[in-house]
Amino acid sequence: MREEELARLKKAVQSEDGIIATHLNSKISIRLVKYLSRTAITPVQVSIISFLISIAAGFFFSLGIYLYTVIGAVLVELSFTLDMCDGELARFQDKCSKFGAWLDKVFDRLSEFSIFLGICIGTYRYSHNLKIWVLGLATIFTLSLLNYSSDI
Repeated sequence: MREEELARLKKAVQSEDGIIATHLNSKISIRLVKYLSRTAITPVQVSIISFLISIAAGFFFSLGIYLYTVIGAVLVELSFTLDMCDGELARFQDKCSKFGAWLDKVFDRLSEFSIFLGICIGTYRYSHNLKIWVLGLATIFTLSLLNYSSDI
């Protein structure tokens, strides 16, 4: 890869991400972006794939079985990494758009909802404790408020 491309690739990575995103996910995502930039795959397609993986993660969590919960956790990590890739790929290819940013936010909220709903269902199947639903709904509501307040 030429120096110019390498500099653009490093610039595409956001610096204000959290600890896990910065030290784990971005190390993986930058390599994926390097590969994806040589294909016909678009940032929107990466967003869709990330979203579908998060739906699958929610499904695995909902089964309430330890092995499937571990699979769900691995899928969440993969989904989060791909979620970083869509924006990085768009910035790298200079294909940022309002639609892509909007779609990313919508898919992020739906992914969170799917994952937390799956965790609630799986935890309820395991424990049969109705308090899980109160905590789960409070978590989803709080996440929605936090995301809304960050847009202000």
